[in-house]
Amino acid sequence: MIVATSRLDIATHEGASLSDVTLEVNAFVRSSGVVSGLCILSTASDDSCLTLTASLDDDVDDLLRLARTHLAGSATRVSDEPDESGAADRSDRIDLESGGYSPAGVLADSVSLPVRDGAINLGTWEAIVLLDAKGPAVRAIDVTLIGA
Repeated sequence: MIVATSRLDIATHEGASLSDVTLEVNAFVRSSGVVSGLCILSTASDDSCLTLTASLDDDVDDLLRLARTHLAGSATRVSDEPDESGAADRSDRIDLESGGYSPAGVLADSVSLPVRDGAINLGTWEAIVLLDAKGPAVRAIDVTLIGA
C-alpha cells in the first residue's frame, strides 16, 4: 500500500476565478506510483472550493456566479426577478434534479476521486476545478493518495 501526500499551490486571477487543476493533480498521481486507489483533494481557504464539471465551457458563468455570491459571503440574491433597470439576473443553470449529469460536489472543501490506471478516473470532458472568490491569491490544495 502506498500513501502519498502533496500540496499544490495554485495562483488564481483577480476577483472570482476558476482554475482547472486536473493536469496538476494527475501529474502528482503519476509521480506517486499509485496505479489504483483513492485521491482525496481538499482546500482550507474560506474563499475557495473544489468542484467537478462535465463541460467547463458551459458551466463557467454559473460557477463564477456561485463563487461571487456564496463563497465571498455576499448577501446578493440571484433571482429571475427584474431589477430597477428591468434586467433579470440569470438563475443558475446547474440543475441537480435533472436526469443528466450532476456535479459531484458544488462548492465542496474536499472531493474524493478514484484512481485507475495511474490517473484520476474522470469522464471524457470532466475537469477538477478550483473556484476562488477573492483573487489574486495562491490557494493550496492538499492531495492525499491511498492505493497500490
